[in-house]
Parts: sequence; structure tokens; C-alpha cells
Amino acid sequence: MSHLSGLLTARQFRPMRLSEIIDRAFELFRQEMLPLMTLSILGWGPLVSSLFGWLYFIYYNKEIWNTSAYIASVIPFIVLILVAFSWFIVVQGAQNYLIFSVLIGKPKTPPQALLHALRRFATLLLNGFLFFFFFFVGFIFYILPSLYVLMRFSLLFSIASLEDDKFYFQTLQRNNKILGEGSGSKLFGLFFIFFSFLILGWLNLILMRHLFVYVMRILLGIDLTYLNTLPYSTFSLFLLTLLFLIPLKNIAYTLAYIDGRVRYEGWDLQLRITELSQSSLSSSSHSINKEAL
Repeated sequence: MSHLSGLLTARQFRPMRLSEIIDRAFELFRQEMLPLMTLSILGWGPLVSSLFGWLYFIYYNKEIWNTSAYIASVIPFIVLILVAFSWFIVVQGAQNYLIFSVLIGKPKTPPQALLHALRRFATLLLNGFLFFFFFFVGFIFYILPSLYVLMRFSLLFSIASLEDDKFYFQTLQRNNKILGEGSGSKLFGLFFIFFSFLILGWLNLILMRHLFVYVMRILLGIDLTYLNTLPYSTFSLFLLTLLFLIPLKNIAYTLAYIDGRVRYEGWDLQLRITELSQSSLSSSSHSINKEAL
């Protein structure tokens, strides 16, 4: 990783405050918006399509609820949702890898990032399902256990997608190693900030929808009130908020992963030593070639 030319170099890999992580996340999102949003749409498209297919099937077939016909009809949707969710997890890994490649000065394209994530498919899938399983189990009991899971295992996807020598449950051990003392408050801060962004963004979209309906009725006399009563329209706005917010969240947690490695493993020093070694070898080779001539 010599001669790094990205947003961070070996000298710039240093412990970061929470505010620095957020600032750099917005900077990188603005810089790499097109490839990140491309991956985000590729991940959300199949999942949202299968999910809404199921929801609308339920909505328009209420008369067959709790019958054998309903169970037989809904099985294909469940299978499709599971497949789409698996693909969504792979795309999250691809986003993390693309972000990391930009940070170290070796940017990858979305297809290259997806190919890398597909090579990590089994590990990403296992960690993804474990993460969401523990989250929902915690949510069933009380919300606090689920919040603990979100914070405690928030670097799991970064590790699973970036460290090629870690497989399956090794990523869980690695997650605990990188999370040293003092990381809890930073990860809680990240969670609180992005949860606030999610709620505020969602509420703004809802208000904009009502304002649009009001303006169209007052100024143009066009009645669009049906937009406010469409099935799952508010849920659609929530998913639209996630479409833009999750890439930004992935950037922040990738930076938090780098911060953990720098703080507790001296990764910045390792990179600097590698740079100096390669620079020294390059200079020696150049001198030898010069003398030979």
C-alpha cells in the first residue's frame, strides 16, 4: 500500500474523533456518490420489490388470510425476500470494500467491488443473518438489547468484507479484538447520529409530500390527496431515506474500523514501515541500475 493518494495516507491514518469520522464520511459520500448510489440501488431494488410484492399481495388478498391458500401463495414471496436479502448483504460488503479502496488510494469500480464481495459471500451471509437474528431477538425482548447488538457488532460487515483471511465466526472474534476500551461511546455516538438522521430525513419527506399535495391543490386546483392514503406510502418514504443514508453509514463505520485498527494495532505504523521499506527498495534498485549503466 505504498504511495497512497486517496483521502487518507499512511501519515494520515491516525486516531479520529467522532466529529472527524462524520466530516470525512460526508466528504467521501460527496466525492463517490455515483458509485455508492449505484450499489445502493442494486442492493435495495430487489429487496424492496420482493418486499412490496408481498405487502401488496397481503393488502389486496385479505379474504384468504389464515387459510391454506394464503400460506401456499406467500411461500414464493418469502423465498424471494430471503434471496433478495442475501443479495442486499453482499452489496453492503461491496460498498464497504469500495469505500476502503478509495480511502487507501486504490479505488475500485462497483463491478470490481461486487466481485470481491461475492468471493466473501459465505462469510458475509453468515455474519449478516447472525447480526439481524440477534438484533430481532433483542428487539423482541426489549429495545435496549437490540441497540447493544447494533453497537457491539457494528464493525462486523467491515471485517467480513475487508479482511480476506477471516472467515465465518473468526470475524466475531476479530470484532471483539478491534473494539477496545473507549470504542463504545464512539459507536453509540455514530448510532445516535445516524438514527437521528434517519428519523429527521423520514419526517422531512413526509412533510414534503403533504406540502406538495397542498400546493398542487391551492395553486393548480389538482387534488392529489390520494398520495397521502396510498398503501404503505409512508413506509416507502422510510425506505427512500435508507437508500441515501445507508451508504453514508457504511462510510462512517468503515472509518470507525480503520480508527480501531490504528488505535489498538498500530496499523498506521505498519503502513508507514511498509511504505519506507518499499521506497528504500525502489531507491536501491534504481541506484544499482544506474551503476550498471
